[in-house]
Amino acid sequence: SMNAAYTVEEDGFVVEGYDRTGGDTTVSGKIEGRNQDATATFTNSYTPSNRTITLKKVVTGNMGDKNQSFTFSATNNATLGTTSLKGGETTTITAKVGENVTITETDPGSYTVSAAGVEDGEFNEKENSYTFTVTKDMNTNTVITFTNTKTINPPNGIITTIAPYAIMVVLAAGAGVYFVYSRRRRNR
Repeated sequence: SMNAAYTVEEDGFVVEGYDRTGGDTTVSGKIEGRNQDATATFTNSYTPSNRTITLKKVVTGNMGDKNQSFTFSATNNATLGTTSLKGGETTTITAKVGENVTITETDPGSYTVSAAGVEDGEFNEKENSYTFTVTKDMNTNTVITFTNTKTINPPNGIITTIAPYAIMVVLAAGAGVYFVYSRRRRNR
């Protein structure tokens, strides 16, 4: 009888968005006897891989305070936990591919909040939260932006607020001119 040794190796099998977490890459064995078939079986395990995404805070409006900190929390996501950001600041969120992530601004105060960033993302106005699904194509260039706006408009606009004072100034100047001319006439 004839014995033949064999080694079969699997070439790196890549699934985008997943990390290979288990299974043999090499199987070895012996075949005894002639014209025998041998089967090499490979079992691979994959888990979704992580993606890191940027979270950005923007503060706008004539009463917006860029130095005020705003607090954020994220569901299903141990890496963000709770964090604070001021206007213009960014942080990163790490989540697995396929995971639904909800980022919530916990206390925006008197600001109006909006959020955007990914095609399928959805902003919930009542909760001040943004929900999206992490895809294999996301990376730190994917930016979820929370914008807080605080604008105060003067009542009836500036013109009508200043108008009564402007009229009074004009009338006072007119009265002053009249007074000066009438005194000159009397003194002649």
